[in-house]
Amino acid sequence: MEKCTPTDDHVEGPFYRPGAPDATDIYPSDSNGSVLWFSGSVSDINCTPLLGATIEAWQADEDGHYDNDDPNSPPTGFRCRGRMKTDSKGLFSFRTVLTSNYPVPQEAWVRVKHIHFKIYAVGYQPLTTEIDLLPNDYISSDQLDNPNLAVTLQSSDALGGKAEYRAHFDFVLRQVSVMGYSIAAKYRVNT
Repeated sequence: MEKCTPTDDHVEGPFYRPGAPDATDIYPSDSNGSVLWFSGSVSDINCTPLLGATIEAWQADEDGHYDNDDPNSPPTGFRCRGRMKTDSKGLFSFRTVLTSNYPVPQEAWVRVKHIHFKIYAVGYQPLTTEIDLLPNDYISSDQLDNPNLAVTLQSSDALGGKAEYRAHFDFVLRQVSVMGYSIAAKYRVNT
């Protein structure tokens, strides 16, 4: 039987906000940045597609800013954030702006372009991760780089005068372990 490797977890980062709206177009209306069409799949470790998995995506804009990165200016809406579900084949896609590198506050290094994800499916461990968008000049100095969590941008035909790119990543979730619950319950009873 074919096996798929579970996707690595990654830090949530300081800019996650719950409650993002259902949206597959999170390109900001006030943006002039390049368009990114991001697609993906969600499956289990047996490579079985997961229907109805929930995906939350959030990212910085083309200037390297999140909608909530200014503590003096709370966000009034959701920008560059959305929630969607996988289809019957475990697939999803969304349109967004190509994010930018940005300096880490009070540090001397730069984050590579990336998109954050939270993925949930009934019976599976939730996944929090991020996908780096390559090529990128800062990949060797980004202290949070994980080479397993990266895609290479593919240039696409430009429409409407904006450069367009495509990227695809296949996410794999671990099933919730009944054995894990049993061991935890037994440990709790015996202590």
